[in-house]
Amino acid sequence: MKRILMVSLIGMTIVLPLSAKTVRGTIKVFGTEPQTSLGIETSDGKQYGIITGTILREELFNQQGVPLRLKGKKQKKGQNPQTDLEDGSFYVKSYTVVQ
Repeated sequence: MKRILMVSLIGMTIVLPLSAKTVRGTIKVFGTEPQTSLGIETSDGKQYGIITGTILREELFNQQGVPLRLKGKKQKKGQNPQTDLEDGSFYVKSYTVVQ
């Protein structure tokens, strides 16, 4: 049993980094008051709702209109109905400003 658990944990550490994705676009506020949500619109017109912690969310809010590269994981539409935009959601782990 311990060997199976160890193999499972090793497998998870290998799979998780491979599932990381990068999305490039600009941060926008979608919706109308009082039901607004933060999202990213990519250069090809895809829209993903942002899922992240409070501090990073505030940083991203202040980066509206600035070209960014977000690193994290895409989530299909329907997995997070509260944050989904037209093409789903994106769980943000980090971001960088694109020059």
